Amino acid sequence: LSVGGRGLKSGQLGKPATVYSKVKDKKTKKPVSVPVENVSLDIKGPGPVIAAKVLSSKAHPGTYVLRYSPEQPGKYEVTVLVDKDHTKPREVSWHAPVSGTADPATTDVRGLPAVVAVGEPINFIVDVKKPDSSDKATGGDPLDIKVINDDGTECPVSIKDTNNGEYLVEFTPTREGPIDLDVAVSGVPLAMSPLHIEATPESIEKDVEYNIELETPKYKIKAGGKGLKYGRIGRPATIYALIFEKASKKRATLPPNKVNLVANGPTAVPPAKVRACKSVAGVYIIRYAPVAKGVYDVAISVDGAPTKTRPVKWHEKPPHTAASPVTTDVIGLEPVLPLKQPTTFTILAKDPDGKPKTVGGDPFDVKVVSNDGTEAPVKIEDNGNGQYVVEFTPNVEGPLCVDVNLAGVPLSASPFEANITPDGVEPLPEINLDTEIDTPHYKLRLGGDGLKSGLVGHVGNIFLKVLDKHTKKPLPIPAEKVDLIAKGPAPLDSLKIRPSKKYPGTFAIRYTPEKEGKYDVSVVVDRDETKPREVFWHPHVPTTI
Repeated sequence: LSVGGRGLKSGQLGKPATVYSKVKDKKTKKPVSVPVENVSLDIKGPGPVIAAKVLSSKAHPGTYVLRYSPEQPGKYEVTVLVDKDHTKPREVSWHAPVSGTADPATTDVRGLPAVVAVGEPINFIVDVKKPDSSDKATGGDPLDIKVINDDGTECPVSIKDTNNGEYLVEFTPTREGPIDLDVAVSGVPLAMSPLHIEATPESIEKDVEYNIELETPKYKIKAGGKGLKYGRIGRPATIYALIFEKASKKRATLPPNKVNLVANGPTAVPPAKVRACKSVAGVYIIRYAPVAKGVYDVAISVDGAPTKTRPVKWHEKPPHTAASPVTTDVIGLEPVLPLKQPTTFTILAKDPDGKPKTVGGDPFDVKVVSNDGTEAPVKIEDNGNGQYVVEFTPNVEGPLCVDVNLAGVPLSASPFEANITPDGVEPLPEINLDTEIDTPHYKLRLGGDGLKSGLVGHVGNIFLKVLDKHTKKPLPIPAEKVDLIAKGPAPLDSLKIRPSKKYPGTFAIRYTPEKEGKYDVSVVVDRDETKPREVFWHPHVPTTI
């Protein structure tokens, strides 16, 4: 059983809470549908509970929605039952509505790093606010915090009320992997909840790219991390520095107090926290947190000598009406892009519930970084309807990293990766042309996921090689003689035909429908059209369980 939902965390009297359950066969791990009457909740606590309502999902087999509502405040033990099986009981705190308590829509969390170390205590602050976002100068708020590992186990949490509107929270990560922090006031989650962080052995992000090269007179530094790109006030940003001695070309073994951060901006920056990595020589983890928004000139100092500065933009927390970095989507970014040609993609801003926003004004920031660390200039156009068009021109061949953040917090799927080639077409050895078709005038070889299925908003790829029907040699026909026909619920949102410069007669066809559904897709070469293929395009829906 996979379970989740607000009803396993906390609740407020008068507002029914939801529990989601997905039932799978233990051997095949495939979803299993059972009668609704065999799915229920066992709830034990200080008072009666309005009987749980159970609904089964028609679109997703084996998925059930259970809603319940206690009549008295207190702690309840909630267990999900399916046939004779049951989950381990979860302790859920239910609160009565109290006037004068903090507003979960405006209350903030400060000082929580994105990556933490297993076994080391972590501290952060819950800064409670009034509905108008002003500070609440008193304590006594019914605060609930759950720290949940990806296997469903919980980390013990201590909360200290300072009685001035701030709550000091401490927990110790118990295992590696993703961690969700659910923060609620009076059983209602904060607008930013749940917060997502990662636990690693030494608080180092997985697959860190040290793609920024810096130097001092005596040392060379390869640096990475979001702390050299952007940040949000209240959330520490991290820089990873791999330091080499210039003379010996060996990794440096300096004590942490010889490595520092210099940051000059609108206000003084509190001293950075620096630690040396125990498992990897020469690697230092630097965390810093300005207290005011603005652009800061940031440099790494090694043994008293600073590197060249880099501008880093720090954002303030956006209003609670802003988009959510968890649900916001990026659409139309092609996996392979042509060198020195302008390219665009779209950011679709969504609220915390996943509903598209219809107004603009969200503080999005985009960094486009090549494999050698150089950045491409980026232009972001706010359409005023919740959509933002991003344009940039790749200037270096090879892998490209596109980092999209909202007020200093990266989107859930960020960073995005693309590859830059001279013509925007994958190298021929990477193309699988698994279908051969004879048309009246040509022999065609086709392949790609765009002939099978797709997700709305993501680019479908079809690869085409045109051959002479008699000699079976590639034919270098012009791109304007190649087309795609897709008949379905809606017209295509975009269609691009990219000819290969290196391989004659080879094309990458990239397309994106506007809506989900079945499309009859055929490729046109000159006057010849292939037999239509049924291609199902599915909605892009965030997973709720």
